[in-house]
Amino acid sequence: MRWSGVLALLVCLAGCVTREPCGSNCAGCCSLDDVCLVQTVTTCGEGGRICVKCQAPTDATATCVANACGFDCNPGFVLGFDRTSCVRPVRWQEVAKSGPRPPVRSQHAMAWDSVRRRVVLHGGWESSSLDDTWLFDGSTWTQVSTASGPGARSEHAMVFDEARGVVVLFGGYSSGGLATGTWLWDGVRWTEQMTSSAPSQRARHAMAYDSVRQRVLLFGGFGSRFSTFEELGDLWELSAQGWSLVKETPGFARRNHAMAYDRLRKNLVVFGGVDRTNTGLTDTLVFDGRNWSVVPSGFSNPVQPLGHTLVWDDQSGDLVIYGGQQGDFLVASTAALNGQAWSSLVVVGDTPPVRTGHAMVYDASRKSMVLFGGRGGAGVGTLGDTWVMTR
Repeated sequence: MRWSGVLALLVCLAGCVTREPCGSNCAGCCSLDDVCLVQTVTTCGEGGRICVKCQAPTDATATCVANACGFDCNPGFVLGFDRTSCVRPVRWQEVAKSGPRPPVRSQHAMAWDSVRRRVVLHGGWESSSLDDTWLFDGSTWTQVSTASGPGARSEHAMVFDEARGVVVLFGGYSSGGLATGTWLWDGVRWTEQMTSSAPSQRARHAMAYDSVRQRVLLFGGFGSRFSTFEELGDLWELSAQGWSLVKETPGFARRNHAMAYDRLRKNLVVFGGVDRTNTGLTDTLVFDGRNWSVVPSGFSNPVQPLGHTLVWDDQSGDLVIYGGQQGDFLVASTAALNGQAWSSLVVVGDTPPVRTGHAMVYDASRKSMVLFGGRGGAGVGTLGDTWVMTR
């Protein structure tokens, strides 16, 4: 993609260019050397001339067109929203359109099992809480029959514990209210991990895996705390020995947020949610192992406070957010956080329909995001589609 005109009125010259007399600050000649040369007025005297290389941003090649410097994005890159940079675009593709697949649902939980290289999906909501477990291998869904398990639940959370090689499930709503227990999926069966202490019953919380300290992390949600039901601001960690409270931060209490672990910067990142005054939040929190901090907001910050997903992209080294809800409006934007600032991602081709309450994980084997289900916009209802995102 070509962009020109920034250096308006600059004339491209070829060959050896002799400068006009302008004092001792200017050389007499500069050679082309396969670089576009520019002629302009300089500080060394009115009418003076200098030779200037056309500069190109990263992932682009400098050009000189229509008497001005410009650039062409290199193959595989497109012009960014800022019109001054080249970016690698995002491509979405709907897959598994036929054959066995999970029925439509929202508020379900998914995790990437890196040992067995499968996406694991459990539960969700469609008229009532669901009690089923599905595996996705990148092209095909397979339902797993289990003799026992967490039972029907929705608005729960799951994450893969790399140290133990199991998927961990906690919380959510069941037919009897807030669900209890910590459940582990080993690729064959669900088993309950009995612990002497645990987070209080809750739903609409978030979980992530700290790959440095090898701990499962859980933050926030809506549930019981000191005999009151409210938004929670406690951070817990789980190991083979059990749960332990890491930090209690009432000022950051929230539900319906999204959370992921930034493996490059070794931080836990939380975006959005709803606080105790029922206000939608669009802040970005970072936990460095000791304290929480707030990432300064910018023009490109996502606007959806709830119903979105936040996933670590191992290939690009940033966190990707998709979908969600802002008031009564559903959002279909895809954005990324590089540790310091958010930026919107350029999508080429099809895009999943707007949705909230979906689930998304990173498939490390195929270097892609996998998205399933959620609640669509007006007249659409609950979704049961599978999409894969690559960069």
